[in-house]
This record gives sequence, structure tokens and C-alpha cells, in this order.
Amino acid sequence: YEKDGEISFGKGRRRRILSAKQFLNYAVHNLGADERWLPPANLETIKDLKGKQNKKDKPAANNAGKAQRISDDAFLELLDSFDTDKPDQKRWRLAIGLMSCFALRPVELKYCKANGDLLDIDYIKISSDGATEERQVEPLAPVARPELAKQLLLELSSGLTELPPLGQFDRWAARSVSRALDRNDVWNKLKAEAIEAGTKISCYSLRHGAAFRGAVVYGIGVDDLAKNMGHSVSTYLKYYRDFNDQKGKTSLFEVAR
Repeated sequence: YEKDGEISFGKGRRRRILSAKQFLNYAVHNLGADERWLPPANLETIKDLKGKQNKKDKPAANNAGKAQRISDDAFLELLDSFDTDKPDQKRWRLAIGLMSCFALRPVELKYCKANGDLLDIDYIKISSDGATEERQVEPLAPVARPELAKQLLLELSSGLTELPPLGQFDRWAARSVSRALDRNDVWNKLKAEAIEAGTKISCYSLRHGAAFRGAVVYGIGVDDLAKNMGHSVSTYLKYYRDFNDQKGKTSLFEVAR
């Protein structure tokens, strides 16, 4: 695209550059290809190759933007509002519970599997910072219900409750979760309260709540939390630095007391 003498590129080009970068890294580090095939180490060079993003390609989904975290009390109220006597609601209760207790992206529900007290995530996300790895996720259950994560894992592993359909394509997962939540009265009440306060919540608010819980309530370090959430440390700090800053302040007050 060209406007006022400035050229910008569509997301197709950007994805191809990132895919090529990951492929070349894999070929050199895992398959023994000559190091001359390594992609440029300079991030500015990669940015130049990708080009400037065209504004038309920026996401405008209703879950985009700075959604606020959902508190543990609000999450538990939401979880308890699902009618477990109705199969469809029971499936969505399992999905929402896993998203909050394991800080999942909506799409990761399609790639999760119980593994004892952990949750295996077989999902790779490619971004400008690189690609995530498959990971094992430690639970971050609310303090008020410490056994909740284990109960959800048992429900998932037993096969008695299946996860709900999340769409044919990965990009549909967040939309499927959002639509299910929008049919819930408690969720709509929480959305209205957020709007009245001048903020907003989305399905990602469950993940943000878990990040807050891990940093502030449990006091887990940045490196461990970033790995657990499938982030690089830089990406984690980009979104959640204030949570860890708050953890530091809380710790100082605890020492003072």
C-alpha cells in the first residue's frame, strides 16, 4: 500500500518473513545447516524486511485492546453461574475454569491435555518476538478454592465432560468463547460494570486475572510466570509489568508490618 509517499505492507508479507526466520533457525540449530543460513540477528533488519504494517490490517475484534483483568471473586461468581445440569453449560464451565486457573489463551483450549497436576499445551504462537514452545502449565487457582484446578483437570482427563466446540480455525476460538460468555447473565453484569467504570473486559480478562494472581497473590517471579503463560520475558513485561511492580510494593509493606 502506498499513501502520501509512504509504503506499508500487508500481514501476509509479515507472516512469511517470520515463518522464514523460524524455518532458517530450525535448519541451522536442529538440522546442521551451515550458519551462513542464519537469519539476521539485528532486530532492526528484521523489522525492515517485514516493513511497516498497514493500518487496514490491524485487528478490530471486540476482544482487542486493553481489556482489564477479572478479579478472583468475579471469576468464581461467573464459574458458579453455569448450570452443570445442562451439558452445554457444563462444557463451557470447564473451558472458562481452565482459562482462568491456567492463564490460557482461548485458542489453547484446542491444544490442551491433562497431565497429572499440570496441563500440557501443544500450541505454537508465532509473533514478532519469535515463536512460543509447547509447554507444561502450572495451575494458578484462586486462593479461595485451591483445589479447583485439580478438579478441572480430573474432569478433563476423565472424558466425562468434553470441551465445547471452538470453531474450525484457530482464529475462531476467541470469538466462540466470547459468544458463549455473552449468553451468561453474570458476565453481562460484569461487562456493564466495567463500562460504567470507563474500562472493558473480554475473554482475555480471565488470562489477565491469572497473571495478576500469579504475580501479586502468589508472588511468582517474572521468568517463571512468563514461561508458564507462553510469553518471552519482554512480552510478559510489556503487558504485565505493573502487576510485578505492585508485587514489589506489597512485599515492602509486608516487611514493614
